[in-house]
Amino acid sequence: MAVMSQLIPYEELKRLGNIPIDMGVLKSIYEHYQAPNMRIAMLEKKGVLIRLKRGQFVVSPEVSGKPLSLELIANHIYGPSYVSMHYALRYYRLIPEQVFMLTSVTIKHTRVFDNSLARFSYVGVPSDYFPIGITMKEADGVTFLIATMPTV
Repeated sequence: MAVMSQLIPYEELKRLGNIPIDMGVLKSIYEHYQAPNMRIAMLEKKGVLIRLKRGQFVVSPEVSGKPLSLELIANHIYGPSYVSMHYALRYYRLIPEQVFMLTSVTIKHTRVFDNSLARFSYVGVPSDYFPIGITMKEADGVTFLIATMPTV
């Protein structure tokens, strides 16, 4: 009986795939446990969940069976935002350099988030400029927002 109750939540997590989820979603999955917060902390410690920031997680690729999308994660960590600047230039193969920080633009304040996956930087821009040049891209079954490829 105890083995069955442990399998069901893993199946729920697998169904969530590679989309970032917040603590509320996880608590609803583990609501039948006496201490859902402790269960979530244990899953993070085991590597089943990857913490993106306080209260936000993604299921590890080993459990979900789906690769992580750093671009989608960047859209979720701090929004509204879209991937831009050097990372977008590298994504479109317009610069040869390796990019070590995923930078996005946002209408909020400038922020930086570090987690085990990457460093995510957000640069605040005026709200009038924000919607100019946003493109939706699809990769590995997820859709994310990124700056439009510049025309040459």
